[in-house]
Amino acid sequence: MRILARLEKKSQRETNDGADGRAGLNLTWRTLASVLKYDRLIPKVRKLKTYKKVTKGYYEEEKEVVRKIKAAVLGTEGRTNDFKTIECWIMDVADDIAYSTYDLEDSLKVGFLTPAGMLSADEPLLTKVASEVGGRLNRKFTPVDVVRTFTEIFDLTLDRPREKPLVDFIHAYRMSKNIAESSFFRTQLTSQLVNEFVMSVDLEYNTEFPMLSKVALVEPARTKVEVLKTFTYEATIYSSKVKLAEYRGSDIVSGIFAALSGEKGELLMPEDVREFFVSAPDGEKPRVICDFVAGMTDRYAMEFYNRLHSDGGESMFKPI
Repeated sequence: MRILARLEKKSQRETNDGADGRAGLNLTWRTLASVLKYDRLIPKVRKLKTYKKVTKGYYEEEKEVVRKIKAAVLGTEGRTNDFKTIECWIMDVADDIAYSTYDLEDSLKVGFLTPAGMLSADEPLLTKVASEVGGRLNRKFTPVDVVRTFTEIFDLTLDRPREKPLVDFIHAYRMSKNIAESSFFRTQLTSQLVNEFVMSVDLEYNTEFPMLSKVALVEPARTKVEVLKTFTYEATIYSSKVKLAEYRGSDIVSGIFAALSGEKGELLMPEDVREFFVSAPDGEKPRVICDFVAGMTDRYAMEFYNRLHSDGGESMFKPI
């Protein structure tokens, strides 16, 4: 919301009181409403014990923008905390589908996961996944249910009578190897899952406010999505390979912030950012730095960090 309504450099509104006149991309209210997934105000001041937790919502600086969005879309400002347009619901479902399928495909491609490894995952991991999925589905879900879901996703007929266990084993092994190592089988699996999930979307029509109608996945597609999302997250995000890169990213971001917020840190900023920083009240200066760092691409952030700390940094004549 902040990026679209303020930070993107396209539109500027004239103000008589010297206030920040940036208007971001100057999008329509309905378009801005489509990204308001969490209708919650993020507190400006948070307790030390909880400030590191991810807070989903919008910043106080965008409070007035959100008020105008609701007034324009609904014709009233009375609804709070449950405002979510059908476009936002569609994007939410699409995000879940992409997360559960393409993240799985990527994990298979780079060797983080294999179908055989997912089916034979350790009990603690399966238990954690089952607990998370059960909480989201609001029903009992066990590690056995997780494995059963995987057998359906990977089309394993393991529930048939085990007259030829060796044949079943060979079939399962070959299938796992093909999906893990062949781009054709991986993309075929992904395409089948995406098609199944898209065809499992249901509409809950809101007669009073049609723009607030809901769309969601129906069973059993939702179960498959939740299992894939949760397992992929738990099995890859917490792996040492990913954590090493995450630590490096955190080090870069915090290092840049520390340099810019230090004494005379504004001298390290581009001219336009420095102008906002100098004119901002002391309590708002950290937000200007946050906006600048958050707007960096990965490549730009690494280059900026290297120019601060590396002997082999970019030439001083290259623009910041």
